Amino acid sequence: MPDIEKNVPLGEQAYAAIKKMIIEGELDGNQAVPESVLAKRLGISRSPVKAALTRLMEDGFVIGEPWKVPYVSPISAKYIEDVYQLRKALETQCAVQALNRIPSAEIEQFASVLVDIKPDIEAGHYAPVQHAFFHFQEMLLRNCDNELLRMMLGKLRDHIERVRHAVRAINESEFLYREYWILREELDAIRARDAVKLGRILAEHTDAYRQWIVEQWNAAAGRPVAELAAP
Repeated sequence: MPDIEKNVPLGEQAYAAIKKMIIEGELDGNQAVPESVLAKRLGISRSPVKAALTRLMEDGFVIGEPWKVPYVSPISAKYIEDVYQLRKALETQCAVQALNRIPSAEIEQFASVLVDIKPDIEAGHYAPVQHAFFHFQEMLLRNCDNELLRMMLGKLRDHIERVRHAVRAINESEFLYREYWILREELDAIRARDAVKLGRILAEHTDAYRQWIVEQWNAAAGRPVAELAAP
């Protein structure tokens, strides 16, 4: 565990440390997480660990059953589908609410990002698309004035990050190429302040990625094509 910080409650530090281990795969899905073992591993008492596990159960990272040792929630095709279905609903609503609040200067800054990375795309280097997508997300989130929606998206992003860690061995180049052109379409909708068009494209964007990543996950697990999740 990182060094104990002064003036930060142990329960908060235990929560952050255990969640980080789950997100980054240090604690695997279905792995038992006994309070005593975690307390020893973190070098603290069991009470803050118990409090942290309770919060992680509320967040959906840990499963607790009566009279049983809690365990890390598994990552499955269903889990990935659930995460991205929720992402579609929340991010689409966030985008629609943010649309008319985004300063024109921010929109043109995002446009410049897409122009700047086009040579990379044409050369077959797609990693910059991820940074462009994060830029796009932050622009929408920053201009959404619904604090509750922003908070829920913040919690969901922990699950999205967990999925990303779990599938990082999968080559995303195929989808990143498609994503660049989707981002161009989303830029056009934002410039036009067209909420209907933006909501539709963003929803289709998330659905496309959800279907693609579930297919990759199933293929990596050796499941036959007939069992791949439907969009």
